[in-house]
Amino acid sequence: MRTHRAIDRALSAVVAAEGLTIPQTEILAMLTKKGPQPQQTLAEGLCVTKGNVAQVIDRLARAGLLTRAEMTGDRRANLLSITPLGREKFERILPGFVSFLETLFAEFSPERSRKLIAELADLEAAVRQPG
Repeated sequence: MRTHRAIDRALSAVVAAEGLTIPQTEILAMLTKKGPQPQQTLAEGLCVTKGNVAQVIDRLARAGLLTRAEMTGDRRANLLSITPLGREKFERILPGFVSFLETLFAEFSPERSRKLIAELADLEAAVRQPG
């Protein structure tokens, strides 16, 4: 938990330079990488409920960083898309984010980095397993 908090604090400082939070940045990253997504898919990707992610999405929409559109066939669901302004803001954050990770892993060999990433992916998958 201490490691998570330390990394979270450092990354928060990186994204705060653009007036964003880590959850907001994660949403912009997901939309940049995967294109338009339903709100439910973003919530699942962030491991939160649809309701929890709604406030983050509201702030991003008010800032003009993403748009909402009704999904065809389900007026209750929203399809979210990053705007050009949102993509621009994300692209300004990315170098600082990458630099932080490069510094963090500078003492790790490529093999050690791959192993750590694989172990963390396995841990995340285990946590996401129902029951």
